[in-house]
Amino acid sequence: IAEAIGCAKSTISRELKRGTVTQMKTGRATFEAYFPETGQLKYEENRQACGANLKLDDAIEFIQYTETKILDDHWSPDAVCGSATLHEQFEGKRVCTKTLYNYIELGYIGGQKHRPPDESAAEYKKAADPSEQARAWPQ
Repeated sequence: IAEAIGCAKSTISRELKRGTVTQMKTGRATFEAYFPETGQLKYEENRQACGANLKLDDAIEFIQYTETKILDDHWSPDAVCGSATLHEQFEGKRVCTKTLYNYIELGYIGGQKHRPPDESAAEYKKAADPSEQARAWPQ
């Protein structure tokens, strides 16, 4: 079958395994049958379970601290991570800056995006004086 459709033998084997179910005849005798719909459904269920797990539960105290610093004190996610590392806070219970930005984008932190739009970011970077940077940062 694999040669005929141009794929690996293991692909066919996994599909047969996913789509094969045990059926029972009238006299309580069982047999196995393949149903492509069952295989597809099982494949889609497995795909939903793929991906990295969120670190929110493991680092909830750090996430709450981060949310306070970003929303109330107007810190950047990078400043929060840097400060926590420098002061050795939340050891083993922190997430990296990239993860914080991902959580902000997904709305897990603050429920809104805190990263400046591209044009504001350019203005922010151009400003050499910190007071000019504060004016360039969108509120």
